Amino acid sequence: MLTLLPLLCFFAIFLVLRRFQRLGWRGSFLLAVVFWGFLLTGLTELLSFFKGLDFWPVAWAWGMITLLLGFILVSGSQKLRLPHFNLQLNLLSRFERSLLVYLFLMAVVIGMTAWVAPPNTWDSMTYHMSRVMHWIQNKSVDAYPTNILRQLVQNPWNEYAIMHFQILAGSDRFANFIQWSSMFGSLVGVSLLAKELKATPRGQIFAAVACATIPMGILQGSSTQTDYGGAFWLVCMVYFAMLLRKKANLLVVLGLGGALGLCILTKATGYVFAFPFLAWLGLTSIMRRDVKQVLWIGLSLMVALTVNFGHFARNYDLMGNPLGFGQGNPAYTNEVFTVPALTSNLIRNVGLHLKTSFDPVNTDLEKVIYRVHQFIGISPNDVRTTWAGEEFHVLEISLFEDTASNPIHLFLIAMMLPIYCFQRPRDPEVVRYILCLLLAFVLFCLILKWQPWNSRLHLPLFVLFAPLLGLLLSRIQNGWIANSFVMLLVLAALPWVLRNGSRPLLEKNNIFTTSRIEQYFINRPNLSEPYSQSTQILSELHCSDVGLMMGEDDWEYPLWILLNEKTTGTIRLEHIQVNNNSRREVTDNQPGTFTPCAILSVNIQAQPGVLIGDKIYLHRWSAAPVSIYTPEN
Repeated sequence: MLTLLPLLCFFAIFLVLRRFQRLGWRGSFLLAVVFWGFLLTGLTELLSFFKGLDFWPVAWAWGMITLLLGFILVSGSQKLRLPHFNLQLNLLSRFERSLLVYLFLMAVVIGMTAWVAPPNTWDSMTYHMSRVMHWIQNKSVDAYPTNILRQLVQNPWNEYAIMHFQILAGSDRFANFIQWSSMFGSLVGVSLLAKELKATPRGQIFAAVACATIPMGILQGSSTQTDYGGAFWLVCMVYFAMLLRKKANLLVVLGLGGALGLCILTKATGYVFAFPFLAWLGLTSIMRRDVKQVLWIGLSLMVALTVNFGHFARNYDLMGNPLGFGQGNPAYTNEVFTVPALTSNLIRNVGLHLKTSFDPVNTDLEKVIYRVHQFIGISPNDVRTTWAGEEFHVLEISLFEDTASNPIHLFLIAMMLPIYCFQRPRDPEVVRYILCLLLAFVLFCLILKWQPWNSRLHLPLFVLFAPLLGLLLSRIQNGWIANSFVMLLVLAALPWVLRNGSRPLLEKNNIFTTSRIEQYFINRPNLSEPYSQSTQILSELHCSDVGLMMGEDDWEYPLWILLNEKTTGTIRLEHIQVNNNSRREVTDNQPGTFTPCAILSVNIQAQPGVLIGDKIYLHRWSAAPVSIYTPEN
């Protein structure tokens, strides 16, 4: 029951906002989520400072805040009223009502997948979920020694939220629901953005459907990746930015600043995608000579900085840079900024969404793209603009959240935007919105190197394109043609809903017939047996203090799961022989006073012995890629 305290707190915030302001239920919902996210960040930083990230302090904090909000609700002269959701279903056509049912079913099915399946994406096993376990172990989000530096420097908000629920639930059952909640919130948000762009209720429903059917979004909606989290906060930020231009007040400013802060605290691409919209807002205010609005924008930026202050400070202390760039980080940014380099990245990033199920078509598309690169005079695999060791290829349709493409959405965007550009009259607000999105994509290609996984990073752009698709599809005069395009999105989404590569519903080895432990290894089944055997040996040795030796991209989280399952009492895992900046993070909670009873190494060549301090650990067992070392005596 206490696991639900954060949700009760959110509902209380929503009711308070509905009582004291008039944004409509969707606007109140977005503002309540932003305030809740801001609150979660503050609680995390405060409890971390006092080493209080533990069950009772977390439960007490959420409980007391919920009680305080409840007191505000029941006090005063106004009568407490439950929120009224005026959907005006009687004004919708049968087709539009059926789409609302479809959205509900999509949310249920993806939510069920999120509940039944455990976290199992590559990044989650490496650092998303592993950092959560270290924070819970240390009762703090302070830096600690780790061979996987991304656990420290990468933007942490999604994992903050996962941590709170994991502390209260005692398991990772709710871990996937942070992304699922972001997907659900985005459906609400894009429908509201469509309304701001003057879409009818029909267009707002189409916008939500366009968002719900994004293949990459469907896959991430039941995972512990962070792109949908960043996308949702970006949707909130854009909404409050558009609202601020019409009616500036403190709540809207806090909504804008909080959403911006949470966006960049969740995903670093938020800096790139948010910039054009903030520039639009700022330039509009300057051109109007609206000093008050400029001051409001300045306040919102201060709020965003406040949200990120703790993470910035830890990164600066660790890496000498608030963004975390420095020793040990991969080179994410381009090394050359020329027209050919930008053109190459634009083409290759679009090319990630040109995948088909037909090899000959993929081969021909790839040849065309290579020929275009010959014409512009740059290699499609130029190391200055390409992730190290990767090559550009047009591959088959993917059902995995790291590489899935959104071809039908790209087709509709490429078709609808030119048609709108030739229409008269054009709404200036819509034109500016389109320009902001296109500029965001250009900036992304200008700044960041191309990599095969960039389609995952494009998710926020496709989510923000959904309001435009809803608006433009609803304006097609022939209703049958518009409905056909929407049905194409609905039907084409089914493979990603039912045959998720990491969490399938219909395959032979689906999430209902495969054990939870096996599902952790679905993307690397070769690790299942050695990880299981090694943790069984450690359990038989009654070893609960384990030293970890592993590389930057090795899987750590399954070791926590298996050891907790097989070992009675509290286990402690700490990285040893760390050779990056975090090696100096030695505290009472971490190595320095830590003497492991065994060492577990992953993907490190077995050797006769390992010297830790003045203690020798001898090689006892190996099953590639795992080895175990125990003390000499």
